[in-house]
Amino acid sequence: YSVGYVEGGQLAATHYGNLMLLKQWGMRINPEIETVVGAQALQQYHDRILAKRLDLDYEIDGIVYKV
Repeated sequence: YSVGYVEGGQLAATHYGNLMLLKQWGMRINPEIETVVGAQALQQYHDRILAKRLDLDYEIDGIVYKV
């Protein structure tokens, strides 16, 4: 999602924060979204997603990291 205009409210300072706002407003977001810090945490997140990849309700061909 992307937010271009908000009336009567304020956007968050981060992309993750904006996704959480959209969720509060009733939009569906991916439940696997996380914020992590550091290379080790990135690897752990990758490993968790890889372990559940075949059980997801949708197909994936990778993970997107935003820095």
